[in-house]
Amino acid sequence: TLDVLSKITLEVMAPVDKPLPPGPIIGAATATEPEVVVSESGIVADGYISGARVFRDENENETFDAGENFVITNAAGEFAGLGGSANKPIVADGNNGTAVDTSTGSVFNAVLSAPAGSKVVNPVTTIVNELMQDSTSGVTTVAEANLEVAQVFGMEAVTSAGIDFTKFDPISKKTFSDDGTSTAIADNNLADITQGVATFVANLIVSGAAEKSREAGGDAAVLANTTKAIIGNIKDMVKTKSTASAQFDNN
Repeated sequence: TLDVLSKITLEVMAPVDKPLPPGPIIGAATATEPEVVVSESGIVADGYISGARVFRDENENETFDAGENFVITNAAGEFAGLGGSANKPIVADGNNGTAVDTSTGSVFNAVLSAPAGSKVVNPVTTIVNELMQDSTSGVTTVAEANLEVAQVFGMEAVTSAGIDFTKFDPISKKTFSDDGTSTAIADNNLADITQGVATFVANLIVSGAAEKSREAGGDAAVLANTTKAIIGNIKDMVKTKSTASAQFDNN
C-alpha cells in the first residue's frame, strides 16, 4: 500500500507548474437562458472550513470573478443562500487568506469545488467536478464521475450503497437530500473510507502548495493556483487509471 501511495503521490505532484486550462468565455450565446437558483445551501469540508467564499462559477474558471454570486461559510462550514445559474459548479476558496480549517486552526488557501446541485464541497467532490469539467474524460454525469473516483480510490462499497459523494459528508456521517435535510448512514465504515480518501487528497494538495510557497514565497493567489494544478494532476491520474481499470487500495 505504501508503494502505491508513493507512486500516486509522485504522479500527482510532478508537474505542478503546468498552465491551467482556460475557462469558457462568459456571455457566450446559448439556446436558452440559464436556470437561476433563488437559494442553495451546503457545507464546505476538509475539516469544516469557516469563512470560505463559496461562489457560483459562472465561467467555469475556478476563480472568483466580479459579478459571480457568493456567500461566506459560518463557523461550522455551512453556507446558505447561494444564487446564480443552477447548472454551474460551486467553488469554495480561501477568501483572500481569511478562511480557516476548523479541524486544525490553519489558514485555508486551497480551492475546492463540486458539481451543480451539490450539498457538500470537499476534496472528493473536487475530483468529481474536475472529471465532469474535462471534455476528454468521457464523463458527463455525477453518477459516472462518482463511479470513476470510487474505482480508482477503492470506494466501490460507498457507491454500491447508493451514496452520492456530492451529497455525503463523511465527517458527520450524513447524506443530504436536495432540500438540505440530512440522514445518518447505517454503516460508519463507508464514512471512514470516504474521509480517508478525502484526507489523502487534501494532504497532497497542502504539501504541494507548501512546497511551492517555499520556492516562490507565494501569496494566497500563488497557493490557490498551485492547488488547482495539483487537483488537475489528481484528476488526470483518475482519468488514466479508471480507463485502465487500475485501482487504488486504501486499506
